Parts: sequence; C-alpha cells; structure tokens
Amino acid sequence: MKHNYLFAMAALLLSGAALLPLTSNGQIEYVDLGLPSGTLWANMNVGATQESDSGFYYQWGDTVTRKADFSWKNYKWCNGTQQHMTKYCTDSTYGDVDNKLVLDLLDDAGALAANVGSPTKAEFDELLDKKLCKWTLDTVNDRKGARVTGPNGNSIFLPAYGFRTGTRVSSNNLAGCYATNTLKDAPARYNYNSYVVRFGVSRTGVSIDSRDHNGSGYVPRNYGYNIRPVKRSQPAGTTFTVGDYKYVILDDSLRTVSLTPANDTLVDVVIPETVKFDDFTYTITETTERAFNNMKTMKSVDVPRTLVKFGKQSFNGCSNLKKTTIHDVNAWMRIDFSGSSLSNPTYQSKNLYLNDSVLETAIITDTISQVNPLCFYYCQTLKKVVLPPTVKKIGKWGFYRSGVEEVSLPEVLTTSEDYAFQYSGLKTLSMPANYTVMKNGTFAHCKSLQKVKIADNMITLPMNTFQGCNALTEVEFNKRLKTIKKGAFVATALKDVVFPDSLEKIENQSFVDPIYLETITFGEKVNFIGYMSFYVNASTIQQFNWKTPMKAVLCKAVVPPTIEFTTNKEGQSYAEVWNEEVYTKATLYVPASSIEAYKNAPEWKRFVNVKDINEYNGVEGIDGDAEVVYVKWFTMDGVQVSNPAPNNLYVKVTGYSNGQRLVSKVLYR
Repeated sequence: MKHNYLFAMAALLLSGAALLPLTSNGQIEYVDLGLPSGTLWANMNVGATQESDSGFYYQWGDTVTRKADFSWKNYKWCNGTQQHMTKYCTDSTYGDVDNKLVLDLLDDAGALAANVGSPTKAEFDELLDKKLCKWTLDTVNDRKGARVTGPNGNSIFLPAYGFRTGTRVSSNNLAGCYATNTLKDAPARYNYNSYVVRFGVSRTGVSIDSRDHNGSGYVPRNYGYNIRPVKRSQPAGTTFTVGDYKYVILDDSLRTVSLTPANDTLVDVVIPETVKFDDFTYTITETTERAFNNMKTMKSVDVPRTLVKFGKQSFNGCSNLKKTTIHDVNAWMRIDFSGSSLSNPTYQSKNLYLNDSVLETAIITDTISQVNPLCFYYCQTLKKVVLPPTVKKIGKWGFYRSGVEEVSLPEVLTTSEDYAFQYSGLKTLSMPANYTVMKNGTFAHCKSLQKVKIADNMITLPMNTFQGCNALTEVEFNKRLKTIKKGAFVATALKDVVFPDSLEKIENQSFVDPIYLETITFGEKVNFIGYMSFYVNASTIQQFNWKTPMKAVLCKAVVPPTIEFTTNKEGQSYAEVWNEEVYTKATLYVPASSIEAYKNAPEWKRFVNVKDINEYNGVEGIDGDAEVVYVKWFTMDGVQVSNPAPNNLYVKVTGYSNGQRLVSKVLYR
C-alpha cells in the first residue's frame, strides 16, 4: 500500500509543526524484508523522491528541515546549549528531567502515519544482524550506498550522504548516517545524545562494524541525520475487512489474525491462509467465536494449513455443511477446537477430504504428544489412523463417533480423556502396557469391537469402558488387574470369561445383560462381587427371548467372595448377581473344602448345584459329528496365551461347529 504525505501529515500541520516535503509523486512504499519482527522499511528517505536521493537532514526530535546551521543554537529542545535540555532529559545535570527516551509522535519527522515512524534502536539492530540481513555495496544513480537484503530476498537501498554538523556536511559519499527515535538511557556523560546508525562505504564494500567515523552509536542530537522510516503493524485488536471476511489482529508482532464472515450467505467457504492489509501480510490462525453461526447456505469449508484454532461454536447451525477439506493432516492435528463439538466442521459434514480425495487413512508424522480433543469427532469416512510414536494422550472426544476401524496406539500412550473412542468403528484393540489412565466410557458402544487386550499394567478397569460393545467376544486380561468398575462390560457378546488370579473386586452391574455368557472363572483372590454384576434385565429377556446358556461358574477362592446387596424402592434387600434361571441350571464349582461355606454364604447359597472344582472338565455333550472351529489356551491364573509352553498346566477351551464347547485342564506337552 502507498501513503499520501498530505493525509499522513495532517496531524503535524494542525499542531503547527513544519510540513514535510512531498516526493515527486507524493507517495512512498514499504518493503517487507521478511524480518522476524515483521517491520517494513521504507524504500526511500524522508523527503526523497527516489531511493537514491538524500531526502532531508533532521536534528533529533525536530520536524523542521532545510536548516542552514545544525548547531545547538538552532536545536528545538534546548536553551541554545547542550547544558540545558527542555525535553527528552533523564539527568538534571543537562536540563529539565522528564525521563522521555523515545520520541513523541509529533516530534518524529519520520511519523508519516500512526504506525509509521523513525526506527527504534532494536529495529535497526535487527537490520544490522548479519545472520538475518546481507549488506553489500551498491551504486544507484551514481550514488554509493548499502543494499540491504532481508531473509526473504527483498531489499532496500540506503544511500551514503553523511551527516550535517554546523554548516557543513561530513562523510558525504563515504558513510550512510541514519537517525533512530531513541535517546541514550545508560547513566553516563552526555545523556542528551541520541542513537544513530552509521555505515562506511568504499570502493570495495560496506562496513557496519567500525567504531570510527562510520560506526553506530550515540551522538549529539543537534547533528543532522537522514531518516529512513519504518512501518509497524496496527496494534492487536485492530479490525479490517477484505473481501468476504472481517479480520481482527491477534498479535501485531507475529502478524496473526482471526476471521469471521462479512456476510452470512457464503456457500463454498474457502478460509485463506493469508490476507494483506496496510502493506502487511497477516496469517489467518483462528476463527472467531460463532464465526459461521447458522449459516444455512454453507455447503463446504476449506481449511488452510495455517489455522490453529476454531472459535467456540464456529459451525453452530450449519446444517447443510456436507464437505470439509484440509490440505495437511499434521496441520489438522494441531487445531484447537475450543472444547466445543460445534467448533469442528466434521460434526456437520461427517467427513474429511484431503485435497480432492476422501480421507480414509490418516498417517501422522509430526512429533505430537497428544491427539487434540474433538480432532476426528464424527469423521465417519475415516477408517485407519497411524499415530507417531510420541503420542502420550488421546483428548476428550478425540475419535468420538468416527468411522476409524484401526488405530495404532504408541507404546508411550498412557492417558485418554472422556469418550475418546466412544461409538467409533474400532474392530480390535491392543492397549499399550502403560495405557492405564482413562476416563469413563472410553470405548463404550464401539459396535464392531470384537477383540481386546487389556494394558499389562492396568490395575483398575474404569467404569463403562466397554459398555455396549455388542460384538465383543474376546478379552485378554492382564496379570495385574485388581478391580473392574461398574458397567465395564455391559451388553457384550462374551461367552467364556476367565478372570486373572490377580482380580479382587467386581463392582455392581459390571457385566449386565451378558446374554451369550456360558462360563465364568473367578481367580482365587476375588473377594467382592457387586449386585447385579451378571444380571440380564427383563427388557433384554423379552427382546431376545433369552434363555440362559450359562453352564458353569467356577470360583477358586477358598473363602466365598462377599456379595454386595442393595435395596429396592420398597426397601427390600437384594443382590441378583445372576438371574434365578442361572442359580437353578448352572453348576457352581468351588474348592472341595469350601463347598459347605458356599452353600451357606449369602447369595452363593442360591446355586442349586455346587460341586468340587476338580470335577469340572467342561464337557457339554459334544456331538461326534461336530467340527472343531477354535482352540483357546489360558494359564491357570486366567491369562490367554497364543503359544502354550511345554510341560505347563493350562485351561483349554475347544469350540465346535454346533456351538458346543469343551473346557478342560490340560498339561501341555
């Protein structure tokens, strides 16, 4: 963008300050050098008509030019001598103390606009940084000077016109001399000096390191120096509109902005990566809260790589949004959805497109430490996710109601938040050894989940972990599990459950509605079983016309585990760990020495058939024509193994084509 001096200097005219001269066309341009600060540098000096012109010399803090004598007697902010400053003074030795170190806007000859002015010391130091900018000798229109090239390849030319002192010009065509807006602040002599930048030019090069006549430093402020103005970003909070969108500057140094639509009738929304305003290029990193609220016309949204946050409820009411397009899966993983389901467009679209193709497999390569909350929320087209080995945490609702069937969980994973995989399409699950911290219902209602391996170091399985996983037929428990919380396996398809010997407690209603369950084996350490743990509800009995397939309950505990009782609305006490049909038809197998104890223990005594556990062989009247369809091996403490070790005792479960099974204790050879 170009600035007209007439408008830029209106404030100075009204204040009575001298009018700055116009360029030949009344315009000046600002160059983006790609500096970390984002500062833009003017392409010519104040008062110049082209980049090779000198422009005007100014005493520090004075906006009047064309002076014949640059001595103290003509300096605006003193009483004719450097011994008494009337403004910009930090030491009473030199005048009236006001502790001002930086020029006021009206005293800055480089202040061509509200966000334009003479450079600060820090801004010039950045330009002088050899790691950022390259300084080379150049000649433009027979005038020597420095060509300064920034990190992005853009450049400016600083002509070498020396400086003015008294009535003469010093170092003309030998040094470039430029003022800053900064006063000397260190306690020392000559606190009235201001900071300037001086570089030397010769036939062979440019010197920015010397400390002689062409060295940068503090000089008397009555000297006349050229000014090369800089432009700074508008402050954070500034709003502007470009095209279809309104923007708010978030960080003026990083040049980031948030976006919201300028109208509510957009159809195919393409969020840009950058936007240009007032010569600056800003990066769009966020949408504002409720940015696209109730935009019924929206059919698609294209998300740029630069976006890192969707404001709360950004897509609330966007009921016709059918397509979400991204361009980088790793960039998508970094987005913060503000903890709101309505901030993720996939809630409405139910899909993600990677450029032009539906995203079915997401391979994450960045070294992220977590999957952000709501990352793949409702993304039903997603089938497979490959996570990097650095992921330690799955955020809340991370894969909620997604279509993901397969996900590689890294070995370093330890934690997941509420509903992380709930209602997802997972088919199998192998938990890493230290994945032990999870909130309630992490894998609940994964309707396709068939096989699960519990984390090796999990001590307590949380509440409702696998609730409603109706296809779940196989669970491999670990050797350290002690507690199964309420609702953990409600309405699964388990047939044979062999608990590890480490298990001590099963909370109430943990296996409610186990309509396919045939055998249960409790280890010798179990000491507590909650009420209705394996109970089938009346509504389920009616829905499935259920008749118990339960054949046997095996309990290795010598002392009958305590049964938890509760009371109904009428105040009657009950436990109902199993249905009455189970107590009458299934056989309870316990240690021979404990048979009488079980027959007299609360709730256990309801079993009609109680036998010595050593009599159990698992024979269920096998049909001679039936074929073997599977064989499963369990250690004596209930852990399933794939490869039994020779000369060890195992529980062998053989399944037949007619649905019958044989459970037997075998010495594997």
